[in-house]
Amino acid sequence: MNGAAAKILVVDDEAIARANLARVLAHDGHETAQAGGGSIALEMLEHGEYDLVLTDLIMPDMGGLELLERVHALFPGTEVIVVTGYPMVETAVEAMRKGAYHYLAKPYQLDEARLLVPRGTGGCGTSWEPRKGDRAMLGASSSPDPEPQALAVESVEPVRRGRAVDHYEATAR
Repeated sequence: MNGAAAKILVVDDEAIARANLARVLAHDGHETAQAGGGSIALEMLEHGEYDLVLTDLIMPDMGGLELLERVHALFPGTEVIVVTGYPMVETAVEAMRKGAYHYLAKPYQLDEARLLVPRGTGGCGTSWEPRKGDRAMLGASSSPDPEPQALAVESVEPVRRGRAVDHYEATAR
């Protein structure tokens, strides 16, 4: 990886999934922390700066979309990647409209998450600046505006790996 390590908060109510992802990212040289839910994640964000939050979509105390909104409102310099075991076009579009950097469907290959982290943090652990085209294809603002931006999305198509949906790709209008 180029640049300094990123400080990453992995949020998932499934302890094994959370620990595995954090372990892989730590092995890549990133500083990782773990939270078992959205409320705990917000407390951790209040006490430390994170470059990136990888959050599960469905959790008992606070869903990933609500966490996404709160992170963008309270910590505008922190990017969010939403991870879900229940991928649907509607939630992918909603997550992107609310400012998610990416939407990743479980089961995913660990290399996919590893590749997203340097892109989602600009390749470093300091401030993140979107690369040309990262958000432009979706029509999202690159400013850290806490208000969700409306996107002009024409379609969102599932990209499949075998029979399982791997991730979704959006087409701008």
